[in-house]
This record gives sequence, C-alpha cells and structure tokens, in this order.
Amino acid sequence: MRPISFSWTVLGAILVANLLYAQQLPDLVVTDAKFRPDPELGKTFTAYVTVMNKGKALSKVCRLDVKANGTFSNLVGQVGDQYTSVPALPVGATITLPISGLIVSNVINFATNTTRTFSAFVDSKGAVSELNKSNNIYKTTYVPIGPDLIVSRVVLPSAPRVGHQYMFQVYVKNIGTRMSQQYSLIGSLGGPFFTVAISPGLPPGMETFYLVRAQAISAGLAPTFWQVNSAWEVNYGNNFLVYTCTILN
Repeated sequence: MRPISFSWTVLGAILVANLLYAQQLPDLVVTDAKFRPDPELGKTFTAYVTVMNKGKALSKVCRLDVKANGTFSNLVGQVGDQYTSVPALPVGATITLPISGLIVSNVINFATNTTRTFSAFVDSKGAVSELNKSNNIYKTTYVPIGPDLIVSRVVLPSAPRVGHQYMFQVYVKNIGTRMSQQYSLIGSLGGPFFTVAISPGLPPGMETFYLVRAQAISAGLAPTFWQVNSAWEVNYGNNFLVYTCTILN
C-alpha cells in the first residue's frame, strides 16, 4: 500500500504547484475606448484604448490590434486595421494608448443601420501567458457622423379615382449631420422602378419633395414603393418607404 500512497502524494503536489503558478500570472484586459474626433464617415479618427493588468504578476510587452468596424475571434494571430505596442504592466496598472489612422468606411447594405462596432484585441499575438485568455477582446458600438437620407413621407392631396390623374408628393429628408452627396429617388407604382429625380445633394436637416404624376386604372388598395439612393451615407437601412393608397371608383 505504501507505493500507492506515495504516488498520490506526488500527484497532489504537482497539482498544487500548477495552481500556485497559475495564480501568479498576469491578466490583460481592455477596459475602455474613447474616440477623438468623433468618428465621421470617410474621415480618420484616433482611438484612445485603455489596457489594464488585473492579474497577479508583471506582464510582458505585447501587441494591441484594433478594428474601426469589425470584430475579432479568440484566435491568436489576427490583424486589425491598426495596432500599437503595449508595454509591460505591473499588477493593477493601466495605460491608455492612442491608435490613429482609423477610418469609418462606407457600408452599402440596405438591411443594416447606422451602428458600427469598434473592437480591440490585447495580446493578439499570444506573447503573454495569462490567467485568462478569453477576456482579451473588447467591443463597443458607435454611430458615425455623416449624411443620412430617407424617404420621409408620401402625400396625396386628394383621393385618386379610376381613370383620373393624380399627383404624389414624395418627400426626401437628410436626417444626418453632414451635406449629402448626389442622390437619386426611384419609385414603383406596382410595376418596374423608374427614376423620379436626381439631385446634387441635400443639406443636413433639410426636406424637399418631388411630384410624380400617375393615373389609376383599377379600384382598391394600391401599394407604391419609393427608395432614395446615395453613394455615401451612414445608414442604408432606412432608405425605403412603402406607401399604400386607396383608389376609388
């Protein structure tokens, strides 16, 4: 029985030693990120990223990668839009590092909204042995500055009747904070889309309207479809409006 007892004693000593070693490791986390100037569509900004060592030992020099709009997985070796070096941090120490040259890119997606995701990955190359490697990624969202065009409303001055012509007033508004670029307004009265207007741009906060002449051929509910298109804006998810009118006999 003595050899068996001796074997268990050695194994227990190894387990205790490993546990004590793990408790003395550093643990790097990103605690905050601030942006200056406020991110604007198509322009560069600087992220000020705060890193903390909340572990039990001095950390090593490592790399911090960031993405202006995107996320990281926990796989070591990923590369961001920009990166910087994090110095060795004592236990409990924090440091705020500027990372410049980040740009808010244009994302043309009619199913998305204005929100972008900023991500930071500390020790992205796996240079530091840590207590916890699953907390090295930080994410936060922000809404960039820029133009944002919408079809704000559609107005029919009077109820249309079969066989009569009537006039749509289709309103476009820039709800963003910057002058828009050239845009087009297209519409559909139940058939193919057609171009209503092409405009050189719209200042922030301004609303304008366009007239569309139509003629009713049958009574009932008539859905119409309107969309404003621009090559450069912060949100494409709100560019589309469905307006249903009632055609009278």
